Amino acid sequence: MKREILIEGKPFKFALKRASDKDSVFADGKTHSVRFSQLPDGRRQCIVDGRVIEWSGPNGNNVRLVRSGGRLHHLQVQDPRRARRAGLASGVAGGTTELVAPMPGRVVAVLKEAGQEIEAGKGIVVLEAMKMENELRSPISGVVKVLKVESGQSVETGQLIAVVEPSKQD
Repeated sequence: MKREILIEGKPFKFALKRASDKDSVFADGKTHSVRFSQLPDGRRQCIVDGRVIEWSGPNGNNVRLVRSGGRLHHLQVQDPRRARRAGLASGVAGGTTELVAPMPGRVVAVLKEAGQEIEAGKGIVVLEAMKMENELRSPISGVVKVLKVESGQSVETGQLIAVVEPSKQD
């Protein structure tokens, strides 16, 4: 099945082939071996050509926070057919995006407030977890419509942090 994802707001196309014995991903002209599993704490894990990638995000939400190589990335999975339908229906591909906590932690800084504009890849809050600070960034450009946390607040995995609505195209 063909998919498109946005990594830090930049599009990336790939095809996923599921099989009972082995899954594979075709991207950038290469086929990669993949294996999916779920961890006891609810995070999911994918091993791509031997490289471990972990992600979290509630079921039904197309936004994921992905940890790879010690860095936290925002990834938004898009079904190209759904994006085309949404674009035809509203004039804008995509839609409102929810940013959720990728792990339990404590909010140490709020970088944007509700009502402020934000660019894709820019930080909304800083979350401290396991003695590391992770800047949670908006995967899309738009306006922070809802901010559900404040500095010093503890959060749980999957807890809603913010809602970003895409900017209106003129």
